Amino acid sequence: MPSRRGAPFRRKRALLWAGAKIYLIRLGILLRVSAQRQIRTALGESKSTIKNQLGKSTNRPTLRWIFQCFQSIHLVTFNHQKHISNWNQERDFILSLLPEDCHHYYQFLT
Repeated sequence: MPSRRGAPFRRKRALLWAGAKIYLIRLGILLRVSAQRQIRTALGESKSTIKNQLGKSTNRPTLRWIFQCFQSIHLVTFNHQKHISNWNQERDFILSLLPEDCHHYYQFLT
């Protein structure tokens, strides 16, 4: 017959992992909501809009859409010179809505 001595410990460990996963999911949702609120507030204060996935103007973009807007930007080195591909005015405007902590990732542009 197999021993069941470790069974209670395994159950407790599984419950701890489940609790940790729930905590991380909640933390991720909190961060997403906070970032969306900050972007939407900045859009409201500037009385501006950006285009959504359908090309319509919106003042309530999702954070996923903001990330997708920055997905196609590339740093290209050609003849020992650095160039940014796919940078446009809309991305520059979106960057201005983001907090200063995000600007250092794109310091080459400004």
